[in-house]
Amino acid sequence: MLDFRVETFLCVCRHMNYTKAAAELGLTQPAVSQHIKYLERTYDARLFEYSAKHLTLTPQGALLKESFESMNHDLGRLKDELGNLREHKALRIGATMSIGNYCINEQLADFIAENPEMNVTVTVADTKELLRRLGSGEIDFFLCEGNFDKSKYNYQLIRNERIVPFCSADYDTSGVTNLESLFSHRVFVREEGSGTRDIFEAYLKERGFSVESFDNKCECNSPQLIKSMLDKGLGVSFMYYTVGERDVENGSLKVIELTDFALSHEFNAVWQKNSIYDDYYRECINSLL
Repeated sequence: MLDFRVETFLCVCRHMNYTKAAAELGLTQPAVSQHIKYLERTYDARLFEYSAKHLTLTPQGALLKESFESMNHDLGRLKDELGNLREHKALRIGATMSIGNYCINEQLADFIAENPEMNVTVTVADTKELLRRLGSGEIDFFLCEGNFDKSKYNYQLIRNERIVPFCSADYDTSGVTNLESLFSHRVFVREEGSGTRDIFEAYLKERGFSVESFDNKCECNSPQLIKSMLDKGLGVSFMYYTVGERDVENGSLKVIELTDFALSHEFNAVWQKNSIYDDYYRECINSLL
């Protein structure tokens, strides 16, 4: 709701008459005059003037009228949207591939089952694409393991997750003890723009290496396809432990133990900063996770 003095101003603009505005608002004419004078002092501008005994808007008053009408329209629309959100009619979630494919399956199923009236849309993409979709309003919030500018977004930590080297259970790792001893092996990495790829490359750079330090590199934008390649004994890959956890449990993959490799990263829920839906998003995130 706009300030009551703004409502008075808009009412005077509709009637261009203080007396009629006072009657519609149930105020005295002096009260209407006081409201207008308050706004004139606040904005340091004269809003109305009399010309040939008729009340007219000054250029400053016309600009203020346009701005207040736009705000009033947005607030009315916002009220409707908030009502729809509170009724849990729609939620648009984004998730990076590691999280979307391996980390929230059960939680998402439970969330949908517990909110049968809600239309849920889930978009799985890399961090860069999800940031773009968030900025364009295509998604409400997203869950990611990638890096983002924390000064520009609101976020909530989900958990910290280890990145570990995987290979098939029967892959020959004799002689493999540290990171450099893996450089002679084929490495499967995610595509550029992937959060996992960015984090792994940043770690290598800190150590004075890069993905080019490996004798052979294969890129793939599907964690599932990478796991299939590992299962065939074609090389190694560095992934979040949760991505290969079940494969380790069923005996198809194993974790390569290295003496000098320790890497973990945050999983976060991310949404627009200063969002008017901040409390609602936090409620949904907590319910989901």
